[in-house]
Amino acid sequence: MSNDQKSDGVASANEFIRPDNSDEIAQEFTLMLLYLNSWMEKPYNVRRAWKGYDFSDLDKLAELELISDSRKAKSVYLTEEGEKKAQALLRKYGLIAKQS
Repeated sequence: MSNDQKSDGVASANEFIRPDNSDEIAQEFTLMLLYLNSWMEKPYNVRRAWKGYDFSDLDKLAELELISDSRKAKSVYLTEEGEKKAQALLRKYGLIAKQS
């Protein structure tokens, strides 16, 4: 067995192959995590989340108008489209039940 292989079947860092769409995957998971860790802020009725994620992913999500970001704030809010996209991604990855 080489140094890169583990007996438990888990790949080591040297065996990991970065997929071509890894940036897109990171943005999808960032959006899902933002949604899952968010809260509804009243009286504004917006869904907010702390922005403890990679800034390039947050910038891309803001560019796609899925979140609204302020460089001064420590949190972002999910747009209505961002909430819908996050819910769709959670269904895509089997993390919440599909709508019937």
